[in-house]
Amino acid sequence: MSRHSSLRHLSLQFQPLPPCPFGEVTAAALFWDRGGTVSLDKLRRVASLNLLVVCLEGQSDYVDERGTRLLLRPGDVLLIPRGLAHSYRPTPGHGWSEIHAWLRGPLSDLWWSSRFLGPGVSVFHAEPLADSAQRLCYLFEKSNPGIRCGEQRLSGLQSWLATLKAHQSQSVLPRQPTWFPIACAELERGTLRQPDLHTLAGRLGVSYESFRKIFAAEAGLPPSRYRLAAVLQQACQLLQAGEMSLKEITAHLEFSDEFHFSRTFHQAIGMPPGQYRARGEGGADIQRSRSKKRKDRK
Repeated sequence: MSRHSSLRHLSLQFQPLPPCPFGEVTAAALFWDRGGTVSLDKLRRVASLNLLVVCLEGQSDYVDERGTRLLLRPGDVLLIPRGLAHSYRPTPGHGWSEIHAWLRGPLSDLWWSSRFLGPGVSVFHAEPLADSAQRLCYLFEKSNPGIRCGEQRLSGLQSWLATLKAHQSQSVLPRQPTWFPIACAELERGTLRQPDLHTLAGRLGVSYESFRKIFAAEAGLPPSRYRLAAVLQQACQLLQAGEMSLKEITAHLEFSDEFHFSRTFHQAIGMPPGQYRARGEGGADIQRSRSKKRKDRK
């Protein structure tokens, strides 16, 4: 019997959620005793999706087009960047159980890129495995009332990945600076132009270069991109609320003009802000109500 047989009570029915400014999890699944039907000689390439694989039981052989060969065991977390041709299958004579998830969007691209996790495929180790497996099922589960939007799901996933990364690197990395959560809070409630990053670093008592490098290492995003992601999240919330016009949101978040706001929003989310608002719950009714009010004024 596997030493991880206590995981067998876990199940996962994936719930897709609408994409958010950071991206989305397009699919996730839990497989027990998965068969090995794919030959290691036939590599597969997925151009648009990043892949996360967590080994629960057994062991598997992995190979990719860069010549990387790995033996995966229970607790190993495999991160395969989009576009990397690869294959993995159970080692002959061994079973294989896994959780896997496919992700797309700017945040997962950053996690899987050389700037954060290293070139090519990355492997971390999750211990205790039961905690990580339960956490992932919680994030992806269809019936989970605590995860209602893509932002919550990706935020939880980033927190889990950061924990794995910090645990693996704790022998060589300093502890998280005390100013880091303060900086995150400042950037999350700011605008596109405020707080000024040099001024913020000074208030935190650190040089700008040190602030930029340490923040990027801790958050997985440089402070400027972290702030932009937070501003776009605010924009999504304001658009869904329907209480402010695009012109008002542009001014509130300190974009230079509506064109700048619309272009930035479209590039990050994949649709213009007006379309995003219309797709939101009640968005069409809000727009019809506004049109009626404009006609009444005339």
